Amino acid sequence: MNKSINASVIGLKDGTKLELQRNGYYIVRKMFLSAVDEEKWLNFMASQGYEFCSRKFSKYVFSKNNTANLYYFSVGYSLVSSSKGELCDLTAKEAEGRAADRCELICTYVTKVYYKTASTAANGKTQVSDAPVEDAASKRRHVRNRFAFNLGMFIFSLSLLCYNLMYWVRFNATNSFVKFTNGMLNDYQEKEHSLWDIVPDLRSWFGDYPCVPHISFFLCLTVVFLPFVVFYFDQYLYTKSFEKSLTKRWTGR
Repeated sequence: MNKSINASVIGLKDGTKLELQRNGYYIVRKMFLSAVDEEKWLNFMASQGYEFCSRKFSKYVFSKNNTANLYYFSVGYSLVSSSKGELCDLTAKEAEGRAADRCELICTYVTKVYYKTASTAANGKTQVSDAPVEDAASKRRHVRNRFAFNLGMFIFSLSLLCYNLMYWVRFNATNSFVKFTNGMLNDYQEKEHSLWDIVPDLRSWFGDYPCVPHISFFLCLTVVFLPFVVFYFDQYLYTKSFEKSLTKRWTGR
């Protein structure tokens, strides 16, 4: 049940707060890390009688429409972003092809594309557009590509970290230290600025060996990319599971 907070703000049972504007539209301030969660939420809003109209940064615009639950709201990805009021060729072609199946383009936001698809065909039959299933597949591909990029960067950083650790063992065995004179690095030639100046100082752990700044640099990169690898792997499994369940549910309508 909806609970009125004051004359211009409405609260829903999931904690969503809608701010009524002078033009009659509602604004919700919300952000999502997962496009699947975003899609589920848009359809929850439709079940409450609020139809999604447009999107801005951290803001969603809705209109009051008691028939909004007759549509399914999906979130897909395009390879090319679309600017406000001007669609890229890929999105324009896709939207044109879907229009015949009662699938309407709502808006775009960077590379995200929002559609609403009628739950039943115009002739009353159960055959409807496959747009939600296609959008679910685009979400899976998008997350897969993000995961592949971050995994590649993680493996690259970890490999170079191990490579420099191997040299650290060699330098440690031969006591091949670098020298500093008046705060300047003397490693083959005098250097006023070097990698030592921009990375965390790990000399207390590894000593004054030539490979220590490289160890510090690639260790930082490895630590930075690790949580992204874990996050996108989890999201990939999530989008894959969502695509499977939606395909089963949607094609069986």
